[in-house]
Amino acid sequence: MQSYSGGHTSQQYHGSVKFTVDGNKYIATGSEDGAVVLYDASTRKVACRTEVGGINGHSMPVISIDVTKERMFVSGSADGAIKLWQYRDKSN
Repeated sequence: MQSYSGGHTSQQYHGSVKFTVDGNKYIATGSEDGAVVLYDASTRKVACRTEVGGINGHSMPVISIDVTKERMFVSGSADGAIKLWQYRDKSN
């Protein structure tokens, strides 16, 4: 079993976890802290983290995530918002 940590400020729970569809390079997680974190599956390090609160981020727990083939993922939160995020593959 592999463990991924360091991306979320809350250790309470991860509401959703998904592999990206680009060869499972990344793992997207949503959590009680309102952030979506993308982990590099091979290094187990944080590749990117969304803003929490403010104009762009979720202000309440992230409860669902899904990914697309276009290097995007969508997150749904208890704050009632659905956000669409784009990520870049740093190896390209």
